[in-house]
Amino acid sequence: MIYLPFMPPRIDPNQSWAKELRREFGRSLGPNAEPNLFTFRPRTDVGLSSEIVEYLYSELYAEIGNKGKTPRRKAIQCAVFAMVCCGPYENVGFLQATSGATKAKYRHHWTGEFQARVFGEVLKNIAECGFLRQYRGTIKNGLTTLWMLTESGREWIQQAQSGAIGVPFSEGKNLLLLKSDRKKPIEFEDDDNTAMLKAQVQRTNESRAGHSWVYLPVDLEQSGKEGNAEWVYADVQVTLPSVDLECHRDFRENFNAGGRYFCKTQQLRKVERSTITVDGVPTVELDYSSHQTRILYHLCGLDAPNDCYDIPGHPRSTWKKVAVIALYCKSQRQALTTLVHHLEVERTEAKQLISEYSGHHSAIADKFFKARWGELFYAESQLTMDILDAAYEADIPLLPVHDSFITTTKHAHTLREIMESCYMKRFGFSAAIGENNRDDIGDFFAELEGQ
Repeated sequence: MIYLPFMPPRIDPNQSWAKELRREFGRSLGPNAEPNLFTFRPRTDVGLSSEIVEYLYSELYAEIGNKGKTPRRKAIQCAVFAMVCCGPYENVGFLQATSGATKAKYRHHWTGEFQARVFGEVLKNIAECGFLRQYRGTIKNGLTTLWMLTESGREWIQQAQSGAIGVPFSEGKNLLLLKSDRKKPIEFEDDDNTAMLKAQVQRTNESRAGHSWVYLPVDLEQSGKEGNAEWVYADVQVTLPSVDLECHRDFRENFNAGGRYFCKTQQLRKVERSTITVDGVPTVELDYSSHQTRILYHLCGLDAPNDCYDIPGHPRSTWKKVAVIALYCKSQRQALTTLVHHLEVERTEAKQLISEYSGHHSAIADKFFKARWGELFYAESQLTMDILDAAYEADIPLLPVHDSFITTTKHAHTLREIMESCYMKRFGFSAAIGENNRDDIGDFFAELEGQ
C-alpha cells in the first residue's frame, strides 16, 4: 500500500502530447486510439521532504545564498511530490513551463510561494541529475513542457519516500477571495460582514478537519480513451489532511455575487468520492436535482419541476449543458457559439436545442442569456452556509461539493432533513434531493464562469 500525504492533482488523458510523442518516435496515432499518456499540473501549495530530498537540495544548491535557498527548498519539495504522484504509473507526467508563467499578465494565475521561473530551474536541475526527462513545449506546437520520470528517477523517489513527511506551504490561507469578472484579485477592507463570513468558514473547516477522511484514487489503466475512470487503484490510499479539506469562499466584484465554497477535495472524480470514508465509516453523497435552474424558478416565486433536465429527445447530460450555458452566457448569440463548441454540433442543431429548452421552461425563459451565474452562485452559496452551520450544530462531519454534500451513511437521514429544512427556509419551496449520480462537469462550470 502506498500512502500519499496530500491529495494528488487531478490526472487526465492528454491526446495532444500522446500524439506529439508518437510522431516524434515514429509511431502513428489513429483517430480512435486510446491515449497512452496522462498528465497533470503540479500542486504548488504542498511538498514532500525527507533525508534523501534534503540531501539532493544541499547538493544542488550549496553555493546559493540564503535569500535564494528558501524558495528553492520549497520548489524542490513541490517537485518531489509531483514526481511521487507519477510513481504508480509508467505513462503519467506533469506539465510545467520553464519561463512564460512569470509574465505579468499571467502572474495572478500562479499560486506558488516561489516563482514559476524558480520552479522551472529546479526541474531542469533534477533532470540534469537523471531523474526527470524533459520534453519541450513550444508556441509552435501549442504544448506546455512535459516532465516524466526516468527509471533512475523512479528508483530515487522510492528511496525519497522513506520517512518522508508532507510539507504544506500556505499558512493562514485566505478564507474569503474577492475577484474581478476576469478573476483578478481585488483587495478589500475587513468589516463586520467579512468577519462574520470568515468566522463561519473557519469553524466549519475546523469541524471537518477533526475527522479522518480517506479515499482511493482512480486506476488510470482502467480508463477509456476519454479518461472515464470507473475503477480505483486499491494499492494507493490517501488520507486527506486539513489543508485539502479547508474551504474558502470565492466572491466576484462584491460580497453579494458568487461566494461558492471551494476546497481541493472537490476536484475528486465521482468514483473517487464514492470511496471516501470518515473515521472508517462509509459515506453517502446527497445532491439537489437541477439545482441552479430550480433556484431560478424559486427566486421568481414559481414552483419548479423536480428534474429540470428531464426533457425528451436528448440525454439528460445534454440538457444539463444547455441549462448551464443558458444561465451563464450574456446573450443567445454567445450561447449558440458556446453550445456549438462544447457539444460539437452544427449551429442549426444548437439553435433547436436552445429553442426546445427555452420552450420547456417558458415560465423563466426571459431570465436566460443574461449571465445570471453570479446571482445564482450567491443564492447557492448562502444555502451551503446554512447547511454547514446546521451540520456543525448537529456535530455531523460534512464536505460540500457545490450542490451536493458528503457525510457518513449513519448521518444520511439527518443530512437529508437539514438540506430539506434549509432549502425551505431560504427559498420557500420544497427541495428535490437524491443520491448523487451526476456527471463530472466541474471543468465545464469553471470554463463558463464569468465568460
